Amino acid sequence: MITSQRGQRPPAVPGAGAPVAGHVALPAPRTSARRGSFAGLLTLARWRLREGWRSLLALGLGVLAAVVIFAAVPLVSGQTAALGLQGVLADADLGRDIQLSAPVSPFSTASLSSVDSGVRQLASGTIAPYTPTQSASLISDPLLLAQAGSHRFDLSAGGATAAQLLSYDYAQTAAHMRLTAGRVPTHAGEALVTTEMAGDFGLQPGSTLTLTPYGGHTHQLTLRVVGVWTPRNPDERFWMGRGFLAAPGASGAPTYPVLAARSTLLAAGASLGVGGSDNWTFYLAPDRVTVANSSDAAQRVATFRARAQDSQTALGGAQGVEVTTTLDDLLGGFASQRDAILLPLYVVAAQVLGLILFYVVSMAGMLADRQGAALAVMKSRGTARGQILATYALQGLVVSLVAVALGPWLAVALAHWLVGILMGTGATSAWAPPPLEALLAAAAAGVLGLGVMVLATLAAARRDILAFRRESARPSRPPLWQRLYLDVLLALMCAAGYYELGQGGGVTATGAPDVLLLLAPGLLLLAGALLVARAFPWAARFASTLAARGRGAPALLALTQIARTPSRYIRLALLVTLAVGLGLFTLTFSSSIDQRLADRAAYTAGSDLRVTLSSGADPRAPGRLAALPGIVHSTQVSRDTVALPVGEGTHPVQLLAVDPATFARVAAWRDDYASTPLPSLLTTMSTHSDASGATLWALVDTTFLERTHARLGDTVQVTPTDNPGVTLRVVVGAEVSAFPTLEPGSDTGFLVIALAPYQAALGANNPGAPLVANEVWMTSADATASLGIAHRARSDATLDVASIYDARALLRSGQHNPLTVGLRGMLLLGVAVSLGLALIGTVVASAFGARQRTVQFATLRALGASARQVSQLLLTEQGVVYVIGLLAGTALGALASIATEPLLAYADFASGTQGGPPYVLSAAPGPLVIFYLAVLVAAATSLLVSAGYLRRLRPANALRHNED
Repeated sequence: MITSQRGQRPPAVPGAGAPVAGHVALPAPRTSARRGSFAGLLTLARWRLREGWRSLLALGLGVLAAVVIFAAVPLVSGQTAALGLQGVLADADLGRDIQLSAPVSPFSTASLSSVDSGVRQLASGTIAPYTPTQSASLISDPLLLAQAGSHRFDLSAGGATAAQLLSYDYAQTAAHMRLTAGRVPTHAGEALVTTEMAGDFGLQPGSTLTLTPYGGHTHQLTLRVVGVWTPRNPDERFWMGRGFLAAPGASGAPTYPVLAARSTLLAAGASLGVGGSDNWTFYLAPDRVTVANSSDAAQRVATFRARAQDSQTALGGAQGVEVTTTLDDLLGGFASQRDAILLPLYVVAAQVLGLILFYVVSMAGMLADRQGAALAVMKSRGTARGQILATYALQGLVVSLVAVALGPWLAVALAHWLVGILMGTGATSAWAPPPLEALLAAAAAGVLGLGVMVLATLAAARRDILAFRRESARPSRPPLWQRLYLDVLLALMCAAGYYELGQGGGVTATGAPDVLLLLAPGLLLLAGALLVARAFPWAARFASTLAARGRGAPALLALTQIARTPSRYIRLALLVTLAVGLGLFTLTFSSSIDQRLADRAAYTAGSDLRVTLSSGADPRAPGRLAALPGIVHSTQVSRDTVALPVGEGTHPVQLLAVDPATFARVAAWRDDYASTPLPSLLTTMSTHSDASGATLWALVDTTFLERTHARLGDTVQVTPTDNPGVTLRVVVGAEVSAFPTLEPGSDTGFLVIALAPYQAALGANNPGAPLVANEVWMTSADATASLGIAHRARSDATLDVASIYDARALLRSGQHNPLTVGLRGMLLLGVAVSLGLALIGTVVASAFGARQRTVQFATLRALGASARQVSQLLLTEQGVVYVIGLLAGTALGALASIATEPLLAYADFASGTQGGPPYVLSAAPGPLVIFYLAVLVAAATSLLVSAGYLRRLRPANALRHNED
């Protein structure tokens, strides 16, 4: 007589044939066959739920995890994209606003009214929804300054001082101005001068200014100074980068800004024929631009620009209208990046989902095996296979529905928590119900989980009592995938992918990463796990043969049991293998992302800070920059382009001239950039370079060697692009694979030479024009010091700063990139799920295995085996499985980590940050130690559960309740 695990007979099922012995057959209810069949399904389902609710709960956790992970992908993507969009707009600073400049000559009421009306009408039909505030101003053409207070100017002398009239809406600008004396101009003939101009010429309220046009000076305009002012913050967004310090004009003489009323500029236009530009600034409201409407905003900005600059429909009669903004480019680039975010997120999520589904398969198989004997009896006594299978599907449907109902809401909380951790406190938006994309992803994961559960129970629905006993004693034949050698085929595909990665670097013909290679890690883990499953029985038989030659019954019995029925242990071994492999891969990839961000930021900046100077900068500017407070070390660098003769033409080559004495102290250098340390290379450069510049010793990259077909020690000649009359003799001194700020592997190649000899070579050809280093590289104590240095460099107009690269700011920007945050989030979930499923799966599998073999253990105890020997038997079996899973998972995880380069390359490609130093793999020891300790804790917990079950085992009760 076959009974359930608890000694209870399964109930009679309507339509299942003869009732089980010991039960009284009840008359069939007078219902239709369809209704009776459904009642039987419910009866079987209730019995299965009562008998296996613990296993069903473990199964439900797996399905719920699958739903949460898949639903979290669009949520994490959406939140990181929204935060990334705001970050893009914040980083854009002044470039996100829209400036329009319409030339008007001369100023007149009619022409200005026409332009203003046209601008308002155009803006209301295009950009108005995103730019709720705007400001308007008039800027005149420069006028000669004939007199300022008591100071008179010689108008006949070259390089005369000039002034430029500006008119604002002073009610709007009052909050941004600081009056040091007087008031703002309100009537024609009044002027407001800057503190700089007032100090230079001794002006104060009541002083007068006399202005006259260039050319003839017959007509003049006299203004009375009514106030002195300075901007509260010249760098604030309102002024749109306009400086109010005297700027050198075309002749080199200063031009002072003078504020006046609108009526003053109209009077200047009428009396002097003065013209200028009608300027509008439309300030973007970043909170009005969302991920959903970013494309619409970009299109509206593009339409605004096109219509304003269309010569056929000149804006209010103004020709040559200019629109300045980077907003449409920013939003267009963000749209491309947003579209690219989902693919790698789903790739990573799919790998985690694969582990979850294997966990679901294992739990479903255990659930079917747990009730296999009772279901086999029912199958032998006439219960239809479809009816048994339908009961599994019914309970699986309930589990999936519950998971789909709860999963999206849990995913919302998880996504907000995760993004908040990665982006900083308060970084997430307000909580909201799950969007449609999350609901659809959750439904897809639920359907997938249900299908996996049904497939996992097909074998149990087909077995009668004879087949069940045969399979329990020894599996009859291997599974279908082994018979078709799908594991071998998949392994060959992975090998081919790795070969392609090694040969082509994982990119397509267009330079984009090969998307198929993004699947390489997951496919490799799957192929490796299947190969482990194929090799597991052979390894078990070999181990049992070795155990037979030694001593000790528990080890022999354990290995013999594994070799006899390996299918019982393969599930647990594969679960541990996949959990360890995926965890190791995700930790390595996460660490590699961190290393990549740091390397790329340092490579782009070259040092903590890199300041580039404008062309024609003051020769003293590099020295003044190096003397700014907060700098620890600095060096001067000159960046140029030289022409390299190639065949009948020339080829541009990047050139960097550095100071060998100071460069090594500030440069962000990595040991793999060259086979020789950087200080040794710079010492050799200094030794072999001719001080006169006749011969320049250079570091070159592989591309340069390929272009010139040169070898180390050869001499080549190049010509500076800006000095075509100079020919430089360059000795190819040493080869490097990369050099900070120079693009390795580009078509141009690069040269790195000593600065002083390079200056001498150029100075010999132009004695009166000494070369000015156009960059200053510097290190600072911390991020705060870098910000202070950058601010001082920008605010000093005499330094002629063109751009500033801050390595720490670049790193922060990369860490907040939506794709980076999304990948890190999904990887963090992958590690957490790997650990959680490894713990739950091993504990459930251990408890199930121990309970399934109750009769076997009781028989061993009845035959004289001690409780300690039985415990050793079980713990040896599980220990062997854990060791195999741990070793195989470590090997597969390490091998899969090699395939992280396509994901790193795709992250660069999608975020528009391609280039930089070569990729390197990194593994942070701290997280790896924690991960392996967690795996060992999971294994120890499962062993303790099994040992605790054996301690409670009573042989007599076990044999009596499970007698056949």
